[in-house]
Amino acid sequence: REYYVTFQIFADGGTPISLTTQTKHASFSKKVTWGEWITLPIAYRDLPADAVAAITVWDVVGPRKVTAVGGTTVSLFGKRNELRKGGKKLQLWPQMEADGRLNSTTPCKIQSPNDNDRLDKLEKSYMAGTMVHLDWLDHLAFKKIEQVKSQTSASHDRVFLMVEFPKFELPVLFFERFSDT
Repeated sequence: REYYVTFQIFADGGTPISLTTQTKHASFSKKVTWGEWITLPIAYRDLPADAVAAITVWDVVGPRKVTAVGGTTVSLFGKRNELRKGGKKLQLWPQMEADGRLNSTTPCKIQSPNDNDRLDKLEKSYMAGTMVHLDWLDHLAFKKIEQVKSQTSASHDRVFLMVEFPKFELPVLFFERFSDT
């Protein structure tokens, strides 16, 4: 099978503010990995605070014929107006194209998280350095985490997309200057 991903920036509740960008087409059997950076078709300084990325994974089913594997919509700025950075696990909504709305029908937030999702979140915090590292205890904990993950298989009705947002030396914050005129 051959797949590709499209990416488009929206704002103002669903108005496109960029052209659609896409990855290269790639063939996969089980695990789909692109390992490719997508360049934003707009400068960071031009992004509004309500900017969202509509991301859709497409399956090429024939000549000039594609179907949506799934879509997701993620805001580019977090709650504190900081540009997203680092890895993020996004829920794909099966057979749906991402809608690009702020109150999306294809939100990236994992719906009904299970134990594996909670463990993934804790691992992310650990890797980010927000937890104390104790080598002897970490070794035991990660061994137990792998056991739990192998016993509680992920739900088969959910599909995820792992994305990596760029990391900057300092936080990138949204700021809008207001003029007195």
